[in-house]
Amino acid sequence: MDQKRLEYIKGLCMMDDLLMSAVLQNKDCARLVLRIILEDPWLEVQEVQTQETVSSLYGRAIRMDVKAIASDKRLCNIEVQRSDAGAVPKRARYNGSLLDANTALPGDAYGKLPEQYVILITANDVLKGGLPIYHIERMILETGKLFRDGSHIIYVNGKNQDDTPLGRLMQDFWCKDPQKMHYPELAAENRRLKETEEGAKQMESVVDRIFVEGREEGREEGRMEGRILKLIDSVCKKIIKGKSTAVIADELEEEESTIQDIVSVASSYVPEYDVEKIYAVMNQVTGKSAAVK
Repeated sequence: MDQKRLEYIKGLCMMDDLLMSAVLQNKDCARLVLRIILEDPWLEVQEVQTQETVSSLYGRAIRMDVKAIASDKRLCNIEVQRSDAGAVPKRARYNGSLLDANTALPGDAYGKLPEQYVILITANDVLKGGLPIYHIERMILETGKLFRDGSHIIYVNGKNQDDTPLGRLMQDFWCKDPQKMHYPELAAENRRLKETEEGAKQMESVVDRIFVEGREEGREEGRMEGRILKLIDSVCKKIIKGKSTAVIADELEEEESTIQDIVSVASSYVPEYDVEKIYAVMNQVTGKSAAVK
């Protein structure tokens, strides 16, 4: 490995998703983190997957930092977020929805969905309550009782580094020097990844894979955007000719509902029909552009 990459890896801490996901590939480390955050000293980890791309049928795919399955089948997604913008509540909601969508099999009863935890470890106190940890649950407003649908969201405030198990864990997440870490499991794995040839090769392969996958995802997003813009342009030209939604759908061999989504937005741009503005509105307001194939 070249010296520049080696120095880059040594400068990482576990608040960087690449290092955190690499460390938590080790089941002992994943178990430690989950035991502390979930306050469950008996939790065992059955399986860990890191930097896995989880797809949606129509919407955006996401790359999960860590997805761990406990021995009692609880499903846990652990994410680190340095940016407040990346830790908005709807991010947690979306991650949870994709966990469910990619867990349930055709024909499965809803009762078979596993207990699910989306855990966001944030650089700042995103929820601004001055607390070290926040547990978010659905509840019935009229009764004040928990809904108990098996979905849980937890925000861990990375700013909190007090002398508690959770505070010491956050200290370790920010620490770049394995010698100064509190928890032996995390220190040993950080040392292996940063200071041994085997660990350096593992980290190099992770960095390279993420770079290649990100580049390919960017290319695919560009191709998808181009197809959508072309479709919008075709629809607008047919609207100008006075053709109905049904006729346009038939001529373009698209679902009528897809054409209707475009027509509804395009109606606000008569007579210029600015294709890029129509695309932007569909993408940002209605969220339907991602469904156009």
